[in-house]
Amino acid sequence: MKTKYLLLPHYFQKVGWGLFIFSFIFLVGAMYTFNTLKLFSQNNSHYATLTLYIILFLSALFVAFSKEKIEDEFIQKIRYKSIVITAYIVFLLFLILLIMYAFNQSFDIMPRTIFTYLWLINPLTMFMFYVLIFRVSLFISKNEIKNEE
Repeated sequence: MKTKYLLLPHYFQKVGWGLFIFSFIFLVGAMYTFNTLKLFSQNNSHYATLTLYIILFLSALFVAFSKEKIEDEFIQKIRYKSIVITAYIVFLLFLILLIMYAFNQSFDIMPRTIFTYLWLINPLTMFMFYVLIFRVSLFISKNEIKNEE
């Protein structure tokens, strides 16, 4: 399987980071402004929030699945290992969340709105875990190579 056809070009990574920072700042600001301060009408705030979520997901996709400057077999191996570790972590978190939700349905420990937000955040956390694990693994591997030389 050739991953060079499955990955986006490297410049998507820069575009993705820019869009991610922009949308994250504005999403946090919009949620604070619309929900906490109640300065604006609540009627149309969900359109802006939905648009920012879509931009956030697309930018996370751009960052996670774009090529590095030098994309070789070593980086592909790290990328594969990071995807597998991310799958394990997200599966365990999702399982824990599902168990917590089942207990909450029975015993009503926490407010139900908390689980609504956690279900929305889950796809984004998957991308964030992958990027974090991949970058840390890449950094550690490059430092090990430098120390060997």
